[in-house]
Amino acid sequence: MDHSVLQGSTIPSPSAVKDELEPVRKTRIYEEVASQIQRLITDGRLRPGDHLPPERELAERFGVSRTSVRDAIRVLELMGLLEPRQGEGTVVR
Repeated sequence: MDHSVLQGSTIPSPSAVKDELEPVRKTRIYEEVASQIQRLITDGRLRPGDHLPPERELAERFGVSRTSVRDAIRVLELMGLLEPRQGEGTVVR
């Protein structure tokens, strides 16, 4: 291990660092997608009756797989925020 990087630098005490650290929360991709869509709904940018874009388009916009989009939509359906409609796609409740 190359310790030359640490030479001449001040290393903070463990207690000083401890106060600045926050627990790491592992998020799944679909959770982040669901969170962003939920934010659009709660902020009023997506309103009841609005249709979500198709899965493929959402996947491209978010830069994720269609599976992640599908899982995010499923979570929001279970929360009562979205409603799947046969032949229409997914609609905001």
